[in-house]
Parts: sequence; structure tokens; C-alpha cells
Amino acid sequence: MARILISYYKVQELGIGKILAFWDGLFQELKKQGNDVFVINTAYFNSYNQNTVQDKKLNSYILSKVKKFDPELIITFNHRIPQCILENFKDVPTVIWDGDELKYFCDLSYIKENIGRYKLFSIVENWSSDYREFGFAKNQIFSMPPATAIESELITQDKNISFLGGIHYDTGKVKSIILSHKYEKQLFAIQQDFLNNPSYDFQNLFQKYFQQEYDKLGLECIDLYSFFNYRWLTLSNLLDLGLHISGMRWDEVIQQMPQLAVAFSKENIWSLKENEDFYNSSKISISPIHPQARGSGFPWRIYDVMASNACLVSEYSSDLIKLTKSYVDIPMFKTPWEARDICKELLVDEKTRKEIVVASQRYVDANARWIHRFKQMQEILGITIVSINGLGNYTNINQFEEFHNLVRFNKSVKRTIKLKDKMRLKLWKHLNKKLKKKNLI
Repeated sequence: MARILISYYKVQELGIGKILAFWDGLFQELKKQGNDVFVINTAYFNSYNQNTVQDKKLNSYILSKVKKFDPELIITFNHRIPQCILENFKDVPTVIWDGDELKYFCDLSYIKENIGRYKLFSIVENWSSDYREFGFAKNQIFSMPPATAIESELITQDKNISFLGGIHYDTGKVKSIILSHKYEKQLFAIQQDFLNNPSYDFQNLFQKYFQQEYDKLGLECIDLYSFFNYRWLTLSNLLDLGLHISGMRWDEVIQQMPQLAVAFSKENIWSLKENEDFYNSSKISISPIHPQARGSGFPWRIYDVMASNACLVSEYSSDLIKLTKSYVDIPMFKTPWEARDICKELLVDEKTRKEIVVASQRYVDANARWIHRFKQMQEILGITIVSINGLGNYTNINQFEEFHNLVRFNKSVKRTIKLKDKMRLKLWKHLNKKLKKKNLI
């Protein structure tokens, strides 16, 4: 089997001391197939958009651990990986697996300079044109949907409608345009147009109403996402139906929407098992989709919900429709009021709801387990990942005391890390001390 190094950035893990569900499932399933897995979460020592490790001692420590592991395959999500690894393992097959679109990748200039070394796994079909335009060849890009390790379990369903995810409310450049009060008519017309006839070509919509003035605004597609993000509106339309929200930072909406904040339960839903229990205890689980998916892709949570006993209600995704076509007709919405109508009907119609659940589980078991992704990867990469028998090893760099000592005294992190990340790092240190006292780590 293979020695696989996986690198990603998830700052949420700093404060909770747990591996989030998607990664937990991926790592454990690779291990079950006999692979040795070495994991690095770069959030422990780098800021969001930085791959260079400034501290020489920390850099040397990371590199020494990776050299000892001697990877045969490198998988980096959104290209978040210490540059010292890329420089010292140039001959090792390297995969960039996207979790967000190209603009969110780290070190785009480095990718461009070394583009021939990569293969790219993409969760969204429509993003391939962006990758081709950037410089990736067609034979470097592969469709690679997510997968799930969630299992269904018959437990009490005490949640009518659940949502597990973040708030996604950053407004970016659109905020300044709104506050200028120069373009009320155009902006309102764009909203009406989108809600009456949803189109996911956001730039085209803005160009349609701003015409020659659009170029003066200096907007890119990434700047427009917040203007077409209806997550709050969608969820607030479900309050009276028994909405239950979990995830990060939802208590921050108190100032703007206290009604939505009271649907938030600050329970710990992080690990694979916690996600599994959350979805299995829900009659319906709703999935708004970030506008960057542009009506095509879908988030990792989709397959988690489909594998559970919850009935998935998803925002529109052409990719999901194509993938599940012969198995299940997933209820989908394009507007907040469509979401409400669908959920209201399904809460009453238990028979249809359960039929959707059974068909969804059948699809997942046939197409969306990690074993299916591993077989795809194995065929693309020519590296054996799937084993008939054998159990591998799993190592996470943050399990080493020496690593945490180096991170703790890494001054470069203090200079570059964002304020919210600093707070999460402090929380992790506090939690780390408590766990040590109890001899849990």
C-alpha cells in the first residue's frame, strides 16, 4: 500500500482538539485500506494564505518528519502545504484537491511556475474551465466528488429540520458599492432578476445592469458572492418549522437577526461520530450552497446527509442531479421560499420523505463511499491505494509534543496570523494543558 502525505488548512481544529468529520473519515478509510497516512494541518503554524514556514527550527522539524515518513503520494487541499515539502519532494506525485475554487488556492504563482508536476482533483465540474485558463492541461484535471464515512442509525429524530455549517456573511467590495448609495436601482434590479430567474453567471448579471460602469467598479466574481448568498434568508424562513442550527459563529448574528440566533445550539458537532448522530437525529437536513459553486457543485455535507436517516433538501446543484439521476430525485430549491415549501410538505409527507432517504442511502453505498474515490484515484495515479486485507498507520504531526513546543515559540506565526486565528490558537493551548493534566494526551 502507499505512504500518503495529506496537507490542508482548517483553523477550526485548533480550538477543539478534534479532526473534523470529512478529514476524519478520509484518514481512517485510507488507513483501513492498508495505507500509511501522515497528516499536516497548516493552520497550526501558518496564516491562511501562506505556505512558507518562516521559523527555521519549525521548518526543519516538519521537513525531518516528512523525510522520515518518505511519502509516495502527496495530496494537498487548496494547495495549502509547507513549501519546504514541495521543494524537497519534487519527484513525488502531487495532487491538488480543491475544496474551494482556484482563487482560494495558496501560492498561485508557485503553482503556475511548477504546473507540470500536479494533478488536480475537482469537486465542481464547472471549475475545469478556470483551471484550463490558468494553465492546467486537460489531462491534468479530474472530476473527483467528495465521499462519506457516515452510517445510518435508527435513533430518535428530535430535530424537524437541521443545518450544520458556517454563517458565510462577508460582504467584501459589494458592501462599499451599496453604501455609496449611487446604484440602488441597478442593485435592486439585479436582485429581482436573480430571484425571479436564478442565473449563476453573476458577472453577466452585473454587466447587464451596470453596462459601461461595470469595468469602473473593478469587481471580480469572488466579490459578488455575498450578494447572491441567501443562506440567512433560507434558514430564517424555516424557523417556525422547527429549525435547528449547529456550526461555527452563528451566535454572531444576534445583532442582525436575533431570531435566527436562537435556533443555534452551541453543541460540539465536529467529529465523524458527532456528525453522524446529528444527521441521524434529523427528519430533514437542509443544505444551502455557497455561491462559488455557481449552481453546479455541492458541499461535502451533501453525501453525509444522504448516507444518514435524514432527508436531504439541497440548494440547486446540476452536478448532484447528474450524479444521482438514476437513483434518487433530491428535492432542490433555488429561492428561500421554495426551500420552505419543500420542507413543509416533506414534514407532513413521511412516506415520501422516507423513500428519498432510502434511495439516497442506496446511491451513497453504490457510488459515494471512500472506497469508490480510492479506486478512482488508484486508476488515475497508478498507485495502489485499495487493499483486500491489511491495516495501515495514521500519524498527525500535531500529536508530537516537540511540534507544539516549536509552534508555541514560533514568533513568525504571531506576526502573520489573523486575530481570530490567534484566539483559536490560545484556546487550543488552554485545552492542551487541561488534557495533559488529565493524562489524555
